[in-house]
Amino acid sequence: MSYLTDIKGIDSSTFSGAGTLTTAGDTFPTTPGSGEDVLRYTQINVMVNMDKESEIGGLSLQFSSDDTNWDKVYTYTVPGGLTKTYTLPVLAQYFRLILESATDTTVYRVQTIYHNTKNSSMFGEIVN
Repeated sequence: MSYLTDIKGIDSSTFSGAGTLTTAGDTFPTTPGSGEDVLRYTQINVMVNMDKESEIGGLSLQFSSDDTNWDKVYTYTVPGGLTKTYTLPVLAQYFRLILESATDTTVYRVQTIYHNTKNSSMFGEIVN
């Protein structure tokens, strides 16, 4: 099992970079990292594409008020070979994404975008 946890921003005003894994030899930390302060945003979009299905409940989108206790957690199983988009309102000050993959997964594409305004025309699975 691999974890994708580092979502520190490439451009903190718009994007949070979760990166791309293209070879099976790449590794991730074995424990989840800290979150990113999202208090100045109102909406988060997460787009995920993997060549193999994630572990059951392998995508975890988490919110915390103190960057220690992750009280609001949404979990999903990401299908292989498809791109899924998840749209969430900002529910607490800190946000992190954890992705647990199947061991034979070789391609990961994950992008997290923070929005200053809510956009109801966004495509994707809306999380309430």
